[in-house]
Amino acid sequence: MKIEEVNLLEELMKYERDWNQLYRESLDTNFYLNFYWVVNWWKYFGKNYKMHCFFIYEEENNKMVMILPLMGNEIRYGIHKVEQMKFIGEDLLDIGGCISRDLKLNVIDILEFIFQKYPLCCIRLFNIPRNEWKKYKNTNISCFMITNEEAILWLRLKQDWKEQLSSCTSGLRYDIKKGFKLIEEKGLEIKVYNNTFSCEKQMEEIDLQSHKVNRKENFFISTERKEWIASLLHDVSCDKDLGAVVAFIYDNEKPIAYALAWIFKDRAYFYQTSFNQKYGYLNPGHVLISILIQECQNQGIKYFLMGRGLSTYKYKWTKEEEIYRTYTFYHSNFVGNAIYHYVKIVEHIRKCFLIYYGHVSEKRIDKLLLKKIWIKLRNE
Repeated sequence: MKIEEVNLLEELMKYERDWNQLYRESLDTNFYLNFYWVVNWWKYFGKNYKMHCFFIYEEENNKMVMILPLMGNEIRYGIHKVEQMKFIGEDLLDIGGCISRDLKLNVIDILEFIFQKYPLCCIRLFNIPRNEWKKYKNTNISCFMITNEEAILWLRLKQDWKEQLSSCTSGLRYDIKKGFKLIEEKGLEIKVYNNTFSCEKQMEEIDLQSHKVNRKENFFISTERKEWIASLLHDVSCDKDLGAVVAFIYDNEKPIAYALAWIFKDRAYFYQTSFNQKYGYLNPGHVLISILIQECQNQGIKYFLMGRGLSTYKYKWTKEEEIYRTYTFYHSNFVGNAIYHYVKIVEHIRKCFLIYYGHVSEKRIDKLLLKKIWIKLRNE
């Protein structure tokens, strides 16, 4: 096994053809691993990170068999500073992974190489099969590992829309019917676009009046985000194997709401919805998600992934969920050992507080609380 590391965007651009070929042959049908997502994220948001993109080849025939796109930034654990490596674009994506065409080859196989080259680092990875990390113990170097869990909610799309809608909660069905009725009464118009390159200006106009504008973070209306999403929509529109669907609501030809989903192979990845806060009474989010689902049904899409996190509106749509595991690996050297035990203590205290007070972190969910929250939200 031969490993190459790329640290600059200019160098990464040379791998576009090989990346795209491996991506289409990959075992993981994940939109967030495509070349354009990684490049565009890095171009607009990578200034505070160091690129660590690993390309793995078979030594016999020099054939690329895996890509592990990581980025690193310095973080502090108590008195120790280390470089945390995680997937490029993790702050914006919902589902990570590595690109691989070989079932026998796993990302764990190259952890030893990374730790040898970067002894003062920790590595954060997603959704490795439970038994795979154990292989690491059989290598020449051991490590410590901490696992966190979240939920991915998704829909298995049915051919019949009425049957699909009947699987949702009664409250959601009422909101959607009410929204469509109000849209019809007020003479509003709904449009769906598959050629999304021309939509970014309309989306930007809606975002400036959005219900999200008043949030503390200004990312949603930042210049970097506007340029990033325009560039990404352009690149996706130029690739026959990738896609995006955007549904809009118009009031006298003025866009007032939109919902966006990415598409790759047989899966759609719901990304976001945005609407002018004056029109919140229409339930535009639910209405437009229902339009996206119908459009995906028409295109033969089999799965509609609502994304990571336990938002109430996601539970109203689906009864299907999948545990999503995040693994953080720590080197077995002195610093790695100290950080591992420090994190374990902090995590134990956090879990005790969560269980005692019955609260759940916005970013993480403990398996112990998952079933309790699921039942509570489904009954609301």
